[in-house]
Amino acid sequence: GSAGAGTRAALDWLALRGDWQLQFGALADGTLRVERSAGDLFTGNTADSAIQLRELGLEATIKANQLEARAVSAADRGGNINARLKATVEHAGEAGWRLAQTQPWQIEADANMPTLALVSSLIGERLPMGGRLAGRVSVGGTPADPQAHGTLEGDALRVAWVEQGLRLDNGRLRVRLDGDLLWLDELRFSGAPGVRPKEPRAASGVDFKQEGSLSAKGRLSLRELQGSVELTAQRLPLLQRADRWVIASGSAKIEASAKRMQINSDIKADAGYVEAAPAGLPSLSSDVVVVRKRGDATQRATEFALGFDVGINLGDRFYVKGAGLSARVEGVVRLRSAGRGAVTASGSIEAQDGRFEGMGQRLAIKRGRVNFQGPPENPSLDVLAIREGLPVEVGASITRTVNSPLIRLHSDPSMRDAEIMSWLVLGHAGDQTRADNLVLAQAAAGLLQGTEEGVTERFKRSLGIDDITLRSGDVSSAGSLLPQSSVAGDLRGDRSTTPTATSEILSISKRISDTVTISYEQALSGTENVVQLSYRLSKSLSLVARAGTYNALDLVYSFAFD
Repeated sequence: GSAGAGTRAALDWLALRGDWQLQFGALADGTLRVERSAGDLFTGNTADSAIQLRELGLEATIKANQLEARAVSAADRGGNINARLKATVEHAGEAGWRLAQTQPWQIEADANMPTLALVSSLIGERLPMGGRLAGRVSVGGTPADPQAHGTLEGDALRVAWVEQGLRLDNGRLRVRLDGDLLWLDELRFSGAPGVRPKEPRAASGVDFKQEGSLSAKGRLSLRELQGSVELTAQRLPLLQRADRWVIASGSAKIEASAKRMQINSDIKADAGYVEAAPAGLPSLSSDVVVVRKRGDATQRATEFALGFDVGINLGDRFYVKGAGLSARVEGVVRLRSAGRGAVTASGSIEAQDGRFEGMGQRLAIKRGRVNFQGPPENPSLDVLAIREGLPVEVGASITRTVNSPLIRLHSDPSMRDAEIMSWLVLGHAGDQTRADNLVLAQAAAGLLQGTEEGVTERFKRSLGIDDITLRSGDVSSAGSLLPQSSVAGDLRGDRSTTPTATSEILSISKRISDTVTISYEQALSGTENVVQLSYRLSKSLSLVARAGTYNALDLVYSFAFD
């Protein structure tokens, strides 16, 4: 008989032709031939995705139950495959015709892929691959007890994870098949960092010309489906995006069987920078409950278990930014799972040299610890952030856990919450005017609502300024900006030694550094205005220069007491 198959559309799809003549009685005899007549195979929807087939065919001959078969495939983009089979067939009752299980057989096969373009096309654009592969395998013994030998070699291998910026180059693969054991003799990739992070401090000390590496070796029993793989990384460019950039070193061991896999590893970050994604991603409402079929989950749990014991050391050059936080973090966290049940975490992470944007101010993190002892999604918190450059220490503390945080105002010396908020937001003990009360109410609302950036914060960021305040005072008096004398709680409280009529003043400031601040003040009920440059010499001593409607140069010493 004969047959043809294929479809023709905009692309010239593969068409096959063949003929066969088979007889199955007391003995099996006959011939079979199938081959390509025209067309090609495509990995996509365009002509450029063709694998460029040149030859594709299968030939088989059976004489008195003795089978000989040959298969061949040749394509410019898919590579070449050749295989030969010699075996005996038998009729096994209800099982029908099959390869004789106790009779000798022989399989010879070799494959050569000069480019992995076909594999890369099938996987997709997210994981592009490159390089070349060549393999050879020989199988003897019997179908019931096969004895296999072979090799698989890969050179100039490349693999990338586009979304995370991971790119592994200069790959070399050596695999050996011996009986029922598959040996991974060598798998190695190397490459130098190709992207610089947004945080320059993370990249300091990193040699961008020095290559990192990832290597692996192991073995697998094909009969028992059991084996292990050991991995080692040295200065590996793990993530290579400007906002997610990590170079890490460490080791891991993977032990696998048909029903379980165990991963044990210790990883240390040589350098890193992670910028948190903006908040506001869609999520389910708290009153939505997802119910899954309990039977399916139970069945999956009994079929396969994944256990792990992973230690993560952040090193001394790991920086994070997001949700108002900008800091260098250090610490060690260990994640464990027995394979079934909850994942547990132990260890702690501590913020160093950190800043927190909150309540319209840039606060310094005096103490910032995240302690893990149980579920990793709900660690305990011990955070204290203060506003620097004031004669008193004011800030906010966060304790308890991530899921149930407790936020409190902090001060030293001790003050009422209203005074703390005034110092924290306005930089002075407010005079309880309507404008001050409005600013404090907005700041308090922001503190209770979390760190989500509001309209005011987005407006200030777009203009490149740090603070916009509306307060009562008198631009014509030096005391409106820095008082000549004050008592605790009234510093920068807009009091002057000379009684003057007060008005509402709009103040816009930009913090150039931790010691230098430039500001502009405009009286809303008049034409008076002042540009002020303040240089903090110490915690209590500042040099202030003003120009505008009134000019002055002051050396101000401030102190506070109960």
